Amino acid sequence: MNYAARYTPLILIVGAFLEASASAQKSVEQICAEANQTRDASPPPGLKPLPGRCDPSKLYYQKDPETPAQDVWACVMSAEQDERLPTDAVRLMLFANGRGAPKNLAMATKLACNVKDVPEMEQKAVIKALQSKDATNKKFDWCDHMITTPSVNVCVSIDASLKLDRYQRRISEFKPADPKLHAAWDELLRITTEYIDARSMDEIDLSGSGRAVFVMNETDIQWRDFIDTLEKLATGKARTYSKKDLVQRSQRLQAELKRITASKSEWGTVTPQNIIATQKKWELWRSALTKFAAQTWKTDPVALECWMTIKRVNMLKNFKTF
Repeated sequence: MNYAARYTPLILIVGAFLEASASAQKSVEQICAEANQTRDASPPPGLKPLPGRCDPSKLYYQKDPETPAQDVWACVMSAEQDERLPTDAVRLMLFANGRGAPKNLAMATKLACNVKDVPEMEQKAVIKALQSKDATNKKFDWCDHMITTPSVNVCVSIDASLKLDRYQRRISEFKPADPKLHAAWDELLRITTEYIDARSMDEIDLSGSGRAVFVMNETDIQWRDFIDTLEKLATGKARTYSKKDLVQRSQRLQAELKRITASKSEWGTVTPQNIIATQKKWELWRSALTKFAAQTWKTDPVALECWMTIKRVNMLKNFKTF
């Protein structure tokens, strides 16, 4: 499930769908008239709603590890939900795919016909998809039929949330066994989160309808880079650099910052002030990681500081000035 990658191709579908929607109107009405005569199917017997708040859509899509079907159903039945997708969208996928209950395309169609707060073109796309020949054998995915920006953003946010959960589990594996280092570890994670948030929000152009996708994509890139950095540091595979290298790279970093601050350029919603504010977060992050790595893995602070500086310079080079 990588809906960020699907975003652009999905938009291209809109024109063709709008052309077909007029002729499909009557058939969709007929489909729904028949579907609404379907007797309501029940969730698996013996289940009780999950206590507390839960997110049905996140549980449904979770694959690593996969959420048991009965837990998804129990969340759907819960009175307190953090809804991203409409709850009926999750219910209809459970019925359409026979997950935790017998496959029931008629019931899935009935739910699709009555789902609330969904753009009409997307609702029709879901209904028609459930009537296709592929629906019998192919796995049905609600997000495959979302084409408006708000709906795509919701689907991407679910994917991003699941990825972040996986990243956090992987990052936790690097937590030092020595209790004396736990406070430094917690502080490193706090500072890392602040830096990644700043980078994703303040150094990414947020103009345009797809801004949420761009933010989540950059957040994903930065967390993966952090994990890669931890892996190389923990295994002693990080590159080595000399003091001379660090001096040269630091001078280059200062030159890039001077170029940006002296410029009147803006990059969409990104301003020189945004970049300088993020730079301060980055400096705190570099300092925290360098100190932690030296304590935990005996990493050469000069080499690590230089490596991180090189990566920051490469980021700043992308802000072209005129």
